[in-house]
Amino acid sequence: MNFDLLAQAQRQSNPAEMVKTIAIFVVFYAIFYVIILRPQKKKVQAHKERVASLVKDDEVILEGGIYGSVKAIEDGVLQVEIAEKTVVKVDQNAVRSVVSEASKK
Repeated sequence: MNFDLLAQAQRQSNPAEMVKTIAIFVVFYAIFYVIILRPQKKKVQAHKERVASLVKDDEVILEGGIYGSVKAIEDGVLQVEIAEKTVVKVDQNAVRSVVSEASKK
């Protein structure tokens, strides 16, 4: 029984094993960052820039899938015309994407 405790204590105190374990965690975090976190940050930043650059008469798709045309922008609130003479107010963050000129044709 005492031998098991001694062997366990020796395994825990080995600094080389601890360095290997920390290195594995660092490598996994670096891979996770490169594969998942960095591309997501870029995607979010690009979306923020597109939404911030909206101007009157831009065609947009809202989060609910509704297509509309921006009629006014005031303090983060958009007035979007979704049908003839039907204008709704939505938060600027509710814009999923801006419809490009190429996809309108």
